[in-house]
Amino acid sequence: MLTDTKRSRNAKVTPVDGLSVTWTKGLWKERTDTCAQATVPQLQHMFESKEISHVLENFRICAGESEGDFDGTVFGDGDFYKWMEAAIYTAAKNNDEKMLEQIDAYIELIKKAQLPDGYLSTKQIIGERSQNGVTRMGDINDFEVYNFGHLFTAACLHKRLTGKDSFLKIAVKTADYLEGMYADALEKGEVQTAVCPSHYMGLVEMYRTTGEERYLKLAEQAISLRDSVKEGMDDNQDRIPLRKHEKIIGHAVRANYLYAGVADLCLEEEDEELKEVLHKVWRSLVDKKLYLTGGCGALYNGTSPYGNFFVDQKVHQAYGYEYQLPNITAYNETCASLGGVFWAYRMFQMEPEAEYFDVLERMMLNTNLAALSMDGKRFFYENMLRRTKTLDYELIWPRTRSEYILSYCCPPNLARTIAQSSEYAYLTSKDALWVGMYGASRAEITLENGAVFTVHQETEYPYDGKITFTFETANRTGFSMMLRIPGWADNGRIQTGGKQIVLTRENAGSYYEIRIEDPQHTEICLELEMPVRYTVANTMVEETAGQAAVERGPLVYCCETADVSVESLDDLYLDPEGHTELTAQQIEGRTVTAIELDGYCVNREDYNRNALYQTLRQTGMEKVKIRMIPYFAWDNRKFGEMRIWFPILAKIQKTKETISLKEKKIVVLDDDPTGVQTVHDVPVYTDWKMDSLQQAFSEESNMFFILTNSRSFSKEETKHVHETIAKRLHQISQNCGKEFFLISRGDSTLRGHYPLETEVLRETLEKLGEVKVDGEILCPFFLEGGRVTIDNVHYVKEGNILIPTGMTEFAKDQSFGYQSSDLTEYVEEKTNGRYKKEDCITISLEELRAGDINGITGKLMSAHDFQKIIVNATTYEELQVFVQAFVKAAEAGKQFLARTAASFPKVLGGISDKPLLKKEELVEDTKNGGIVLIGSHVKKTTLQLEALKQSEKELCFLEFHAEAWKQKDGLTQEARRVREEAERCIRLGKTAVIYTSRTLQMPDTEDKDQILAVSVAISEAVTSIIGNLEIKPRFIVAKGGITSSDVGTKALGVKRAQVLGQIKKGIPVWRTGAESKFPGMPYIIFPGNVGEVTTLKEIVEELV
Repeated sequence: MLTDTKRSRNAKVTPVDGLSVTWTKGLWKERTDTCAQATVPQLQHMFESKEISHVLENFRICAGESEGDFDGTVFGDGDFYKWMEAAIYTAAKNNDEKMLEQIDAYIELIKKAQLPDGYLSTKQIIGERSQNGVTRMGDINDFEVYNFGHLFTAACLHKRLTGKDSFLKIAVKTADYLEGMYADALEKGEVQTAVCPSHYMGLVEMYRTTGEERYLKLAEQAISLRDSVKEGMDDNQDRIPLRKHEKIIGHAVRANYLYAGVADLCLEEEDEELKEVLHKVWRSLVDKKLYLTGGCGALYNGTSPYGNFFVDQKVHQAYGYEYQLPNITAYNETCASLGGVFWAYRMFQMEPEAEYFDVLERMMLNTNLAALSMDGKRFFYENMLRRTKTLDYELIWPRTRSEYILSYCCPPNLARTIAQSSEYAYLTSKDALWVGMYGASRAEITLENGAVFTVHQETEYPYDGKITFTFETANRTGFSMMLRIPGWADNGRIQTGGKQIVLTRENAGSYYEIRIEDPQHTEICLELEMPVRYTVANTMVEETAGQAAVERGPLVYCCETADVSVESLDDLYLDPEGHTELTAQQIEGRTVTAIELDGYCVNREDYNRNALYQTLRQTGMEKVKIRMIPYFAWDNRKFGEMRIWFPILAKIQKTKETISLKEKKIVVLDDDPTGVQTVHDVPVYTDWKMDSLQQAFSEESNMFFILTNSRSFSKEETKHVHETIAKRLHQISQNCGKEFFLISRGDSTLRGHYPLETEVLRETLEKLGEVKVDGEILCPFFLEGGRVTIDNVHYVKEGNILIPTGMTEFAKDQSFGYQSSDLTEYVEEKTNGRYKKEDCITISLEELRAGDINGITGKLMSAHDFQKIIVNATTYEELQVFVQAFVKAAEAGKQFLARTAASFPKVLGGISDKPLLKKEELVEDTKNGGIVLIGSHVKKTTLQLEALKQSEKELCFLEFHAEAWKQKDGLTQEARRVREEAERCIRLGKTAVIYTSRTLQMPDTEDKDQILAVSVAISEAVTSIIGNLEIKPRFIVAKGGITSSDVGTKALGVKRAQVLGQIKKGIPVWRTGAESKFPGMPYIIFPGNVGEVTTLKEIVEELV
């Protein structure tokens, strides 16, 4: 394993043992195979070559096997040790005996090169022998301690994977030499900081491998010595003491190695001050200096932006100012990003937060994989984000990959990291398996609690977000599976054990725990939705102002001239509102997922791309298709331009302007008062007399609600009411010349008189208007209440679990019960087979998320004979796409009715969001107490009542005994008793909480109308309590659909109310009209099936 933290006192999670995880297919399998088959041999050839690198020849000269002078780079020893790591891991993984023998031979060579005192650096050893003036530790830029550090980590890995100690013995001698060297330096006061401090990580790993605590103390001493350096440099992060670091500065590789080493120390020792330094500097990187691709270090060369203004300090390969992130000249050394991976990995072990692996994965999949060609033989030292055909100035490194570059630190560093990439797949805690990087794999896991199992991960990630886990074990010990929900994953779901758990933006960037008690029979399917994302940078990043980048899942995408027919990529503009399509593409014989999207190209004669400035013109823009490929796959074809960031050209319109139904009045028939859960500043009428409807049509609002309260009616009453309303609306429409669109607002849990209400409306309007209704929109999506539709199945969200509605208590409603959760089957069930499931038109989430307005419009245009149109939706953004298509079809002449929950009217009416109402907007200026009336009997209401009973506020709980319906005048007498007690409480300034008995004894009959009649009688008796109040309460809350309707219309006598907004999501507030019992009073309508367990308690306590 890369870091053995199983005994580290501050490690909350630890890596899985070395070779127990194997990539089985997909991108990581492909890249590790290429690394083993091409990259490792290629690098071995480079190190063996006297003419190219001279590295192994230097070792042979030191060992006395060759003669000559030192040649090559001073850090070549350390680069070779990095290659050794890659070779050791690859050989152990693939049981490559030939390579393992070669490694043994190299170890013997290194042993012969090492001096008796443990010193091991080929330049100095050769220099001392030739007396050419080269001395030990004479120049920090000779990288001696850097070389030592990579020796330590390679030797520790060799010991762990092979069990041999031949390499480790060499490392021990060198570490012992280093210990003496530090002691001597301290005694003489000759302290200097080593550059690229790989030895911090290396020494801590030596401690973990050998158990020798002196190596941990040596690491601590080496880090502490930084603060004793005189005339330090920002480039080396030693100008100011380490414990005062707050910003990421200087040479990016040195910085990331430094903080990775400090994190290693913090994993072993308690040091809150150093941990706080790590947090501050991490935030400086991630929030202000990290490239979208995970690249680190913007500058080739420059001056430190910090420190003494009068003494300039040169920096190179370094971080710049905050938000200084150029694209063409981006340096982004590969080793810096790899150092970021090492740092993030150690931080995660100390604090298992998803952000660390999000950043690690961003670095690995984008910058790090981009640094290696698809054939595994060419390398980037630096990683730009934009390449032009020509450049007016020279950069240090070539603008394409090379097989060999003089500064050869990055290729072996990259090789070892890719070879060891399966180490990043899983980590463990005492009784949990944590997923790091996703990828198809097999892993043998042993947990501290005794659980032993094999986990299989099946996925096409990072191209597809579906990830399935299955388990093999003879051990029934339970454990937790910790699933990383990446920060980019706004939507998704987890399916396991017959349950579906919805993932929303709130889950993004966190871990989700799934408890497993029977692994052998458990399957977990995580589906992370991967829409194409248009990403914009902070406005302080001047380089990308007015531009967007394209991402999908964890991958950043770019465009190359090889994939578009334009003279220059600089002529292209993105259209974020355009169509996107995924397509498979072959690059160097390997398949990647590309994206084709809509954009524009400048096609104008007077356009001069070489001009420094020119006039902005909106003409001459030709619509084109732009193909984007994963950034890691670029520069594998002919030399050409590449861009990640593109300017944006899109027509952005306000939602209200985009989807308005022009001059039509939107009329919502509400079967109980809760339908206004999502709107504000719209009128509600509680009767449908001609003068009331005429007044409603004349109001400025483009929408009004009619509270029919039909859920409390019999079928005959419902039919009569809807027929009457339809006739009157038609007559008024004819008289005033204003068309209308009807929405039958029903319950989001599918209860109510369906399909009766919409069928009566259709039949009536068709007879009156001689126009056929083509389709019926079915959209029970209601975000605020946790009601979503996925793959035509309608769900109720409880906590984070999605429960199909057919499995809820709502489906067992005595009056409006049903069986089907699939809306196509629900239609067939409720219409008794008159409308078949296969005849339904379905609008899928995929169509909505792709923004396929034209395709959806086409489906709507095909509707005929009142065909049912099922709308899937989980977010308002998806619903807005549908409504735009719906409006296009309606304006093209198609006729529709809608049966929806509360979210659809909000979007169609262009209702904006409004802050939740405050206490001062909801209570009357009186010392009297308030009144809360609870009639609903759904489980959620009962739980909310129990939570309210735990309140410490002064509340009077009064039970209304509903079984009184069995006695003559029983309900009237019970209502009088409760009202008198409530009035006493209210006069004392206390709030009366009245609730009906939680167990209802209904008539023993299958006659639904008779059952409904008893329910109505109980509701009327309960609401008469408020209707007969002789004192004005401070506030009124009614809980339950029928209850709140009766309180509003019968008890308070409201004819017209104005919707003020919501006190909590999905809980509306009316302002009563002048005609009501308490004029102008806010009235809170609390649906029975909305809110969390504590929501009622929170509302009452706020109002009290």
